[in-house]
Amino acid sequence: MLEYKGYQHLIMGQGHYTELFFLDEATAFAAGHRPCAYCRRSDFNAFKKAWAKAQNLRFSRVRAPMIDRQLHQERVTRIRQQITYSACVDELPNGTMVCLESESWLIQGKYLLRWD
Repeated sequence: MLEYKGYQHLIMGQGHYTELFFLDEATAFAAGHRPCAYCRRSDFNAFKKAWAKAQNLRFSRVRAPMIDRQLHQERVTRIRQQITYSACVDELPNGTMVCLESESWLIQGKYLLRWD
């Protein structure tokens, strides 16, 4: 069972969301996931604010299911194959995860940090 503020939820049970736990936010974002709207509300609201701005929407109109649908469409194909993109490392923002020669790296400022 997952418990937060006295609320218990069966992990991977029936419901509107799947509980995923990541070591850190860079890994979660790289995997195409957002902060939890329940237990990480302030982080979710910051993400939602940035999302609304990027999508040119009003903050009040953005809902978690809307974000989740788009994230899902952008991370896997209909046959559940991971979607990847090619780009120049110099053009990618801080916090981006990249794959170079079959190894994972995190862009941190002007550095690439090996990720394993």
